[in-house]
Amino acid sequence: MLKYNDQLIMALEIGSTKTVCGVGKLSHAGRLSILGYHEESSISWRKGRIGDNELAIRFFRNIVEAVQHSTGGRPYVVHVGMANHELYITRQNFKHVFSETAHRISEEDICFVFQMLKALAARENNRIIHVVPTGFYIDNQLVKEPLDLSGKCFSIEAIVISMNTEALDNLLMLLKLAGIKVKEVILGSLASADAVLNATEKEFGSVYVDIGGQTTAIVVYSHGFLQDVVVLPVGSNYITGDLVFGLGISYTAAEYLKLELGLTPVRNLAEEIEVKSGSELKRVSARLILDIIEARINEILDLIKKNIEIYNCEGLIKTGFVFGGGGAKLAGLVDYAEKHLDMPVRVTGPDAYLDAGTSTEAVSLGVIGLIRFRENQSLLPAKPDTSNILGTGWLEKIKLWAVKK
Repeated sequence: MLKYNDQLIMALEIGSTKTVCGVGKLSHAGRLSILGYHEESSISWRKGRIGDNELAIRFFRNIVEAVQHSTGGRPYVVHVGMANHELYITRQNFKHVFSETAHRISEEDICFVFQMLKALAARENNRIIHVVPTGFYIDNQLVKEPLDLSGKCFSIEAIVISMNTEALDNLLMLLKLAGIKVKEVILGSLASADAVLNATEKEFGSVYVDIGGQTTAIVVYSHGFLQDVVVLPVGSNYITGDLVFGLGISYTAAEYLKLELGLTPVRNLAEEIEVKSGSELKRVSARLILDIIEARINEILDLIKKNIEIYNCEGLIKTGFVFGGGGAKLAGLVDYAEKHLDMPVRVTGPDAYLDAGTSTEAVSLGVIGLIRFRENQSLLPAKPDTSNILGTGWLEKIKLWAVKK
């Protein structure tokens, strides 16, 4: 359970389509109070770098200054959520065999396997951002709480998320020059999933799907552990591009048709819909619009299905899917996805996580996820002091410590 924390947190979510900045804190009621919020279209990234550094510095400075007044001069910490396409995701395991046949697992043993796993996962020119356990094993048997259990062999499996060191250093340099001191960098979709999925969904198996502009992230939970993170190289901007190419209309007109019509059945598919494209009005086929949108959505849903097939076959996903991200706003997506995936699907909004006095009109789940994620994290020291990691709720604490640099 989240605890009240008076620390202000500024969440800066850098996406491929838009960049969002919000300032908030956890209220006594266990919900978030968003004190300031602003978003702008993102500047272009190429191979992890921003081409015009001066433009980038002004961009970051302006978006943060737009919400700084809401802090009332109080100090705050800044956490940056990165878009999926800027990060590398791998799996890693480490097995520790003891000399005695029935070794009792201690706090030191747990910290040791984490340290060794991080050392094994280190890659040249990459910096680790998260190490998230997917399971603890004693003598090859999955356990949730290995502390004080006995066995010959203790192992851990984890998902390791890293970023190119040069690209990360470049980003941090630009943010520093813009007057922004970053405390941590976080995978945005992981933060969103952590906030959106409740304990029951994580235990019985659920999938969070974050449909962004350029990518779609799949985050799988089961047995209370993160099981997988997959990034698909396709997002909702591809639908807009397909409409531009297929209908011969402007990008603005295509975006309008995508959001307004989406996958909603049209009464008469033979009719033509009038849309303003640039300075002229064009009539386009309703049937063709739907065919174009369905083709790209089918591709995304098929890729989701393929990537979670192993978990479905093993019966690990019992509660269904939760969709988020800008692409989840597509009209008719829930019903269409349920039929395609043959499982329950829901789209979650920000109102379930915000304080009653906070406007939910435009707040993104990414900002909410970043703040909630780090409200938990702020309860821990930066380094693994075992006296603080373990004890009551130690498993959650060790998971939280593991995502620190």
